[in-house]
Amino acid sequence: MRDGSPAISQLAAWALDHPQEMAFHSLRGLAELSGANGNTVYRRSIALGFAGFEECRRAFQSALRAEGGLYGTRATRLTGQASGA
Repeated sequence: MRDGSPAISQLAAWALDHPQEMAFHSLRGLAELSGANGNTVYRRSIALGFAGFEECRRAFQSALRAEGGLYGTRATRLTGQASGA
C-alpha cells in the first residue's frame, strides 16, 4: 500500500502472510496478534476499499473458501488414492 501510513502498510503485509487470522479473528484480536492497534486495523480495511472491518473479514473468509480452505487441495488429492495410501 503506497498511499497508506507506514502502520497500515505494515499491517497489510502482515495480513497477506496471515489470511486465516484475518478471516476468523475479531478486530481487537487482530490488533493484538499483529502488534497494531484497533484503529489501524479498521483504517487498513478502509484503505483497501472496504466499507469497514466486517466487510474486509468476510472477503478473507470468502477467499479461503474459494481456494478450498487450509486443506482443500490436499484433501482433493487424497480422495483419489487407495485407502492404504
